[in-house]
Amino acid sequence: MKRFESFTGGPADKATNPLMWLMALMLAVFVAGCSGGQGSILGLPAVNLVSVAVTSVPTPASVPILGIQQFTATAVYSDGTSRDVTATSVWSSGTPAVATVVANTGVATGVAPGTSLITATFGGQTSPAATLTVTAATLTSIAVASIPTPATVSIGVTQQFIATASYSDGSSINVTTSAAWTSGTPAVALVGLNTGLATGVTAGTSAITAAFGGKTSPAATLTVTAATVVSIAVSPAAFSIAANGNKQFTATATMSFGPPVDVTASAAWASGTPAVALVGLNTGLATGVAAGTSAITARFGGHTSPAATLTVTAATVVSIAVTPAAFSIAANGNKQFTATATMSFGPPVDVTASAAWASGTPAVALVGFNTGLATGVAAGTS
Repeated sequence: MKRFESFTGGPADKATNPLMWLMALMLAVFVAGCSGGQGSILGLPAVNLVSVAVTSVPTPASVPILGIQQFTATAVYSDGTSRDVTATSVWSSGTPAVATVVANTGVATGVAPGTSLITATFGGQTSPAATLTVTAATLTSIAVASIPTPATVSIGVTQQFIATASYSDGSSINVTTSAAWTSGTPAVALVGLNTGLATGVTAGTSAITAAFGGKTSPAATLTVTAATVVSIAVSPAAFSIAANGNKQFTATATMSFGPPVDVTASAAWASGTPAVALVGLNTGLATGVAAGTSAITARFGGHTSPAATLTVTAATVVSIAVTPAAFSIAANGNKQFTATATMSFGPPVDVTASAAWASGTPAVALVGFNTGLATGVAAGTS
């Protein structure tokens, strides 16, 4: 009897038994998670990959020669969920002489008239093929434009140009990131090779062109003025976010003449207290790290802005709700429940995978400890 009591827990061990069972349960969840879905947790069925589907917008997909089409791969699982796996799939074109597709992007390019079957492979599953038709339309011209037109910037300020390809069937495609860009006078302005983003260097004018598919656009003129930076300001002047929250700051330069200039993407940003908040060097996007305050500044044209104050607070959980509020399943059937936390500020947070789930009547239904996936066991309610 004593031997049995020491195993099941005598009076002194009663407090530790729940902890032992909880540790065993968490270990089971961990082991099952590492198995890649091959197995189950507390009798719950494993969630496995069922299929992979490939889609495009529009459908069916049709592009001219040198035209570009984005395909999307979606993985479907045994629990009814799905997710976008475009960037993690291996893509293939059935007829590379007609169309090629980049291995991990799903971006297909027309090569010659005809059709090609586009497939994606993920998790050992290959999708049914999507058909890409490449028409006989040919590239007729390339055009370059800017907003505003004509483009004028100060020294150190950027200007985005857009390249548009026109085809013999009357269609047109934005090829800004596929074209090769050139600045006629690099001493006046530079332009990103595959971006179309130009930057003023010295006062003067430069001809900006884009080449694509063997054709070069007429030049667009970029004028760079000799205006100098008088001051720089950051907005908003004060803001509050939660830890892990984000806030986009904007930097505006006042010039010696002309209108104020948005230099957010050209300024060098800094956080006075990185342990409280971080800020992207050339973006102005701040992220809360821990409770406290940090001074956010931007430097441009030899000037540093007055600091904006970013306050980071530790949001707390006010309440938690489970949805749906009621549901009915058959024995051995499954239902995914969702847990949503209401915070002391900020939007509600999905905490399904972080919450500790429990079934009031395990003999009727079981629920995954960190999944919210319930399985019917016997007739009744839980």
